[in-house]
Parts: sequence; C-alpha cells; structure tokens
Amino acid sequence: MPFMYAASSQQNTNASANTDTLLADLKTASANAGLRAYLQKLQVGSYATPADNALRIRLQRLATLGTYASGTALTPVPLVPDAPAAASLSSTLPALGTGTFNAVPLLQLAFNQRGTGLWAAFTPDEAIGVSGSNGAVNGIMVLNSQSTGTSVPVNYKMIFSE
Repeated sequence: MPFMYAASSQQNTNASANTDTLLADLKTASANAGLRAYLQKLQVGSYATPADNALRIRLQRLATLGTYASGTALTPVPLVPDAPAAASLSSTLPALGTGTFNAVPLLQLAFNQRGTGLWAAFTPDEAIGVSGSNGAVNGIMVLNSQSTGTSVPVNYKMIFSE
C-alpha cells in the first residue's frame, strides 16, 4: 500500500475578474527522476464571510516549462505518523513565467464562495499522476484559480500518494 500525504494552505485569488492566480503546485523532487506521485483528493473552499463570488479551480500540467518558478516551499505531511518524509514537493504561489499550460486541464471545479469543491479518485485509475523530475513538464501539476472580480481566500488540501 502506498503512503499518503497532504499539502494544504490558504492563498487568495486575484481581485481582477478572469485573471489567473497560481495557488500551488505539486511536483516530483528533481533528485528522484523515477518518482511517481498520484493526486487522490482535492478539496477547496473559503473561510470568509459567505458572498456570491464564483470561483474556478483548475489543476493543470505544463505544456512548456519556460521560466516556471516554484513559490514558497510547503512540506507535505504524512497522513500516517510513522511514514517516511514525502519525496514529492509542493509550493504556494508559483509563477508561470514564460511557461505555458496544456490546453485541457486535468480537472476543473467551479463553485460559489458560499460552498466548497471536492474532487476524489474513487478507483486507482482515476488518480492524477506526476512522474519524472520536476525539471520536466510531466513532473509538475499546478493549482490555478480565477474569481469573478474580488479577491477570495481559498483554502485547499491536496491528498496524494507515492
């Protein structure tokens, strides 16, 4: 059975309508080119006072790496206390730079700030994976957000296995 880990934080969407804000990434460690990590669940929501602000969350792979830059490092936490440290990495507020996204997102959630969004892989073949080193496009997944014109605090939790 694989080990399970969680990466979670809170970041704000952009205050301009239809403008992307990269909330987080999940990536393989550059020193571990053979690593495979699989996203099992993604939960997003907002703790702020309920308001009618629409949110769109996309999980996307890169089409080209360009000058993609990781943001602030976030250490994934093992869900079982005696599990080894995660070999995968995560960061908050990465920058796309001159990189480009694949045209088709891996998943997309749309919800109102009054609610939450949840995606889960109920069978192993539904999990979304990254593989190889994070210096390659297949080793990075990015959590991208848009709102309808106001900054919304988004709490997210990514649960993944490796």
